[in-house]
Amino acid sequence: MNFKKFAIKYIPLILIAILIITLAVTNAIAEFPTSGETLAVFTLKTCIKTLPTLVTLIVQILLVAANRNAFLLGGINASIYGIAYIIDGVYFSAISALAISAPIQLISFFTWKKNSSNNKVEFKKMPFWMLLATIAAIGAGWAVCYFGLSPFFADGNYPFLDALTFSIGTVVTIIVAMRYIESQYLNTISCIIGLVMWILITIKNPTSINQVIITLYNLFRVLQAAVSWTKQYRGQKKTEDPAPAISAK
Repeated sequence: MNFKKFAIKYIPLILIAILIITLAVTNAIAEFPTSGETLAVFTLKTCIKTLPTLVTLIVQILLVAANRNAFLLGGINASIYGIAYIIDGVYFSAISALAISAPIQLISFFTWKKNSSNNKVEFKKMPFWMLLATIAAIGAGWAVCYFGLSPFFADGNYPFLDALTFSIGTVVTIIVAMRYIESQYLNTISCIIGLVMWILITIKNPTSINQVIITLYNLFRVLQAAVSWTKQYRGQKKTEDPAPAISAK
């Protein structure tokens, strides 16, 4: 591996990991005196909110490379994220992580193995009608969550954005399992919306700064995955559809 590839792959991971840990410790020292919680409870909550962000750094690198182990590690990590989301009061995101993302990622770990060739996953591209249906499903899911369910979570943070990231994230998790490259385009949109939401939450509660950092990192890696998966798909198509032979005149 040359230095450029190493730098792109690992240096952001190392720097962000150091930053996440530093901010977690700094915020914990600042917030504990006014938290009204015991040291044990406060430390546990801080660890739960910090650990999954660190694991995500590794999961995203595996996902960029289309390595199915990303789903095994990601499924376990999603369960921890769910608890962290409950602590932060973003309940739709918590439901998405615990009830949808975790089980589907674990299923994806096995389905990707069944749909690979020469240790490479065979990606697919959505037909136009399916893309429209996917967008419609996201809109319907958001409407049900925001108008139908958000009143039950009166203390939730930014339910409009939370419901939207929940709806997109749910659909993305499903179509990633189906190996559609469009999943990463939609995931990019989800990361941007999530970034806005976490910035707003952090303005009110600085201890959530780790979520801003990890969402920025996710956005960077998802953009990489979108490029990588698209290139791999195009390579597959060239192999599947070789250029026609030129007839002699």
